[in-house]
This record gives sequence, C-alpha cells and structure tokens, in this order.
Amino acid sequence: MATIEREIDRERHGRVPVRTDPFEFTVESWVAGAMGLFFAPGLALGLIAFGWRRQVQAPAVSAAHRRAAVARVEHLPARIWLYFVGAVVLSIFVHEVGHCMVAWLYGCPAVPTPAKEYLLQPLSPAGQNPVALGGVLGSIAAVLAAGCWFVRKPDAIRSALLAGSVTLPGCYALRFGLMGRGHDGDEFQRAQAALGFNFSGHAADWLFLALVVLAATTWFWRARPHLTPRLAARFLAGSVLGAVVVVLLQVGNNALFDPLFPQR
Repeated sequence: MATIEREIDRERHGRVPVRTDPFEFTVESWVAGAMGLFFAPGLALGLIAFGWRRQVQAPAVSAAHRRAAVARVEHLPARIWLYFVGAVVLSIFVHEVGHCMVAWLYGCPAVPTPAKEYLLQPLSPAGQNPVALGGVLGSIAAVLAAGCWFVRKPDAIRSALLAGSVTLPGCYALRFGLMGRGHDGDEFQRAQAALGFNFSGHAADWLFLALVVLAATTWFWRARPHLTPRLAARFLAGSVLGAVVVVLLQVGNNALFDPLFPQR
C-alpha cells in the first residue's frame, strides 16, 4: 500500500513510478497506438458487416419483428429519448452506488448521489482500491443487465436503455482515446490495482472500450438494421445528447451536493 501511495504521488507530479521500467511505457504506447489504428476501421467494417449480413438461419426473433424494431428506432418518438436520458442518469447512479456499497463493507459511511459518491469519513488505506473497483463493477453490471434484456426482445425502448447504459463507458473510452486516461484522478488506477494489474497501466481503460464494443456488436447482431443516413443521424444525435447529459449531470450534482458533503 505504501508503494502504491508513492506511485500516486509521483504520477500526480508527472514523474514515472519508480518500480515500472520506462521501457514498459514505451512498449505500451506503441501497442496502444497500433491497436487504435487497426481498431477504428475494423470496428467500422464489422458493424457494416452486421448491418448488411444476409440472414441464413432463422433466429429466435422473427425478421418482421426486427424490421419493426429498427423502424421504430429510425422514427423515434420523444418518449424514447426520455428513456435514453433516464438510462444515462440511472447507469451513472449505479456506478456511484457501486462505490458506496464497497465503502459500506469497509465500515465507511457513504452517500451515493446521481453523479458522485461522498465518503462521510476517511476511508482506510485497505479500502481505497476496492472502493474504486466498486464503481467499475457497477457500470459493467448496468451494461450487462441492459444488454441481456435487449437480447431477449429487441425493440426501440430496450435499444434506448442499452444505449443509455453504455453512454458513461463510451465517455470513458472517448477520453481514453483523446487524453490517454478514461477517468480523471486515480480511480481507474486504483481499480486495476485492486484486480492485480499494474497501477500505471490501462487495464480499466481497455475494459471499458471492450464493453462499448460488446454493447455495439450486440445491438447490431440482434437488430441487424439497414444502415441509412437517418439511422446514422440518430446515432450521432444520441452520442451528443448523452455527452451533454453526462456533463450537465456532473456539474449540477457538484453544485448541489458538494456544499452538503465536504470531501474527506
């Protein structure tokens, strides 16, 4: 634990942790760059293949039902967007509840709010990494639950719920690609350290990226939509709306609850 605390202090001051060879960071950077280079066109081709793939065997859900589901996605009523926004908010709250549940197990009183967990007393050093991991597990549980429900019966409402549940992991994946870390602070580092991975690595970042790919692949596999400009516009609108909801929720949550629960 003392070693991890020293690494956190060094990373916050821009210095490489002493027990990690700089060569490892060089290799990891090249691997991450190569993966990103091949991942983007590979994902695009894979999604197109799912959309244009011809049905060979009869699936559990009839083709007529899938076409109706996709048609409803392409012609969304306003209430579907409300389901989507509600799923975004609920999935973030589940993430915070995951943090708090582990804190409770370590005897630390904690309050989950829509976009942040508040610890009401200092957390023991032994509980800091598991508490960070709790939020990660909460997000994974939210996406898997929405995905399993969607697979059983694909429709517009369940599509919106799946998209909402994967919005936060999508923001993490986007931040990982743009800034090199999916989460500010050291939450992801602590979470992956709790799993036994290198504290300074990117195991949690890759985990969330894989979760986004899994959710997207599941949707295309079950819905098998025709890729149209209107559907692409819906995806773009949903991505922008999801990002706006995440930012506004975070800002509003901090403004409302930070004065009530000072950070420990």
